[in-house]
Amino acid sequence: MDIPVKRSCLASLILIAILAASAVSAFGQDKNTKKPKVIVFGVNGAELDILRPLIVRGEMPNLAKLMDMGVSGSLRTVAAPNCPKAYTTIQTSMPPEQHGVTGFIVGGITANTNMIKERPLWDILSKNGVGVGMANVPATFPVQPVSGYMISGMLTRGNAESKCQDGVLCAPKLSQVEGGDPVYPKTLIPELTKEVGDFYIDCERMPGEGEIEGHEQEVVTKWLAKVDEIRAQQTKLFDYLLTNHPQDFTMMVQSCEDRVGHWLYPIQPFNVGYNPKVN
Repeated sequence: MDIPVKRSCLASLILIAILAASAVSAFGQDKNTKKPKVIVFGVNGAELDILRPLIVRGEMPNLAKLMDMGVSGSLRTVAAPNCPKAYTTIQTSMPPEQHGVTGFIVGGITANTNMIKERPLWDILSKNGVGVGMANVPATFPVQPVSGYMISGMLTRGNAESKCQDGVLCAPKLSQVEGGDPVYPKTLIPELTKEVGDFYIDCERMPGEGEIEGHEQEVVTKWLAKVDEIRAQQTKLFDYLLTNHPQDFTMMVQSCEDRVGHWLYPIQPFNVGYNPKVN
């Protein structure tokens, strides 16, 4: 599957690609007789003004094929978009002021599933006999019971070692999660640890200006290597779940490109991160 460099979830739309079950081969051959019927793959900050040139140059043949076979276009997002707000809007079809998740922090507390005031899609499907699989979807911590599996994503909280106690824009390992369950059902944890490893949940926090000043190349190189490591783990996780635990409805989200976009590109006037054009 093509994974290009993209911009920010905060500054742009969120790309949701809905794939037919026949596209599962892009992740690996299904060993089960059951196959996913619908796959929703979210890439945070995947702006079409970045994707289109890559498609035209032939650098994203899989996405180009999907667009040729279906329908594509820009979607209007919520006002002052951020990932927790936007993804919870997708899950509930309600505006943020109604579903309750209005940002990363709500009422001084990191946004979480206990704040959702409207019935989310995963619950509606589960209660109607539709198998559900979700992995790394923002604002799904702590996970909720579904008729399949759920693995939390952005805003998952970790222990002191993970430096992710608040869960905001950081990446605890599966074994470092605290304050709630990151996987449903819990019985899936040993299997994932054995087959995928002690993977990072979501993507690493971007270093601040003070952390990179004076040794930009070292910090940037190290951080981007960590991004590559996390992306590789997520790809392995997604591939394993689609192949070994296929559901009727599957939703998976990639966030690392969002972090890279926030940091390396002048997306917002107040961006003070590393810019390769001036550093």
